[in-house]
Amino acid sequence: MRPSFCSSDGEGARPLPVSVAGALDRWPAAPDHPALVSPFVLHSRQRLSPGAIVALGFCLLIGLGALLLWLPACAKDGHTSFVDALFTATSAACVTGLTVVDTGSHFSPLGKTIILLLIQAGGLGILTLTSLAALMARRDLGLGQRFSLSADLRTGGIRGLRGLVLGVLGFTLAVEGIGAVLLHLTADERLGAGYHRVFAAGFHAVSAFCNAGFSLYRDNLARFGDAPGPLLVVAGLIMVGGIGFLLSFELLGRLRGGRRRLSVQGRLVLTGSLLLWAAGALLLLWTERAGVLTGQGPGQRLLGAFFQSVSCRTAGFDIFPQILLSPAGTLICILLMFIGAAPGSTGGGVKVSTVSLLVLLLWNYFRGRSRLDLAGRTVPEGVLREALAVLSAGLFLVVGGTLGILLLAPVAVPVAAFEVVSAFGTVGLSTGLSAQLGAAGKLLLVLIMYCGRVGLLTVALGVAGGWRDRHYTLPEEPVMVG
Repeated sequence: MRPSFCSSDGEGARPLPVSVAGALDRWPAAPDHPALVSPFVLHSRQRLSPGAIVALGFCLLIGLGALLLWLPACAKDGHTSFVDALFTATSAACVTGLTVVDTGSHFSPLGKTIILLLIQAGGLGILTLTSLAALMARRDLGLGQRFSLSADLRTGGIRGLRGLVLGVLGFTLAVEGIGAVLLHLTADERLGAGYHRVFAAGFHAVSAFCNAGFSLYRDNLARFGDAPGPLLVVAGLIMVGGIGFLLSFELLGRLRGGRRRLSVQGRLVLTGSLLLWAAGALLLLWTERAGVLTGQGPGQRLLGAFFQSVSCRTAGFDIFPQILLSPAGTLICILLMFIGAAPGSTGGGVKVSTVSLLVLLLWNYFRGRSRLDLAGRTVPEGVLREALAVLSAGLFLVVGGTLGILLLAPVAVPVAAFEVVSAFGTVGLSTGLSAQLGAAGKLLLVLIMYCGRVGLLTVALGVAGGWRDRHYTLPEEPVMVG
């Protein structure tokens, strides 16, 4: 029975608005309604917020992955410590790429396959996969599941999510398939031979599109440092995965002849990403001209700087040891890793749209304007507050994590900061510190990777049960700042 609004005396029941009534028609509360098939998307009466569902989903995925990688059959020598299994599972599920054991030589084919599946699941998102399972079972998405999925994909709404889920899956498989074929065709014998070549092409295509940075080779992609073909394919996959599904769909729509303009978020992400890729490459080309890029031809230096700039945006593939970067180059990479990719993408960081909004807000402040207008639209103040909160939370986590690493390991501040920011931005670039840490240091990085992928605010709101604003306001009193 559909509920209605009633007066206090119980008379004059008023029907619900059409939009709310339609939502209640799909709400799976009646006994004859099929239950949601997802183990992560729980019934609304349990009052789990969307943030809590996302956070819990990744916890379960990481836990399952750690238990599987802990099995003797997943290691070539039959042994992986639980801490190393947990670290690897977290790094794969959170599409980070930090490793404490060599993926190619330590894990068996079964272990590598599990890592690949964790990368794919983490890149797509927990709720995307479970919503897909619901659709495959011919069940509609309930209202609670729609809100949760919207939070996971950062869509800003719950309309059209059915088509979006199927579109995300189809787009992902198509791009990864094309990338695997191109890697197979452009790479030489250094990729491998026979079955190993096919598996390596597929593994690195998935890892690149999901911005994971996992490689089957001990030297990562350094063996392809002088091969433009494979590096450009990997860079292209990283860029497509890093701009997000929504912007990819907007661009595809325009390529098909659509006249609809890009959304404000799409413009921010596209412009910000292009500027960061270009600026990062040019700055690294300058700072490393006498460093890791010395002794190479102009084309190879440009390719190396460009690939490093793209990879710093949450991918984590490397073609030279990161410990050899100059101090200026290290700082540039830290900034790129901290900013990260786009909302709703396979990458992490505080997100390019967050930084873009705050930079534009600061520019407006210097011009004496209190409101931020973009492309004929006004950005709500609530969005600006959220952007500031995301940036502040990211800085808090990075500073706290760096201090924690310094207390646990006798390393230099830049080395600790590089590793922590790489974990927070789910990048995976490493100076080699992760493998040298003890159990406490590895567990600290596990926590940072988890918060970086799920979002520190998402975790906090999930624990708190969502927003709990007061229904009244108190008298205002100014506070001096600056």
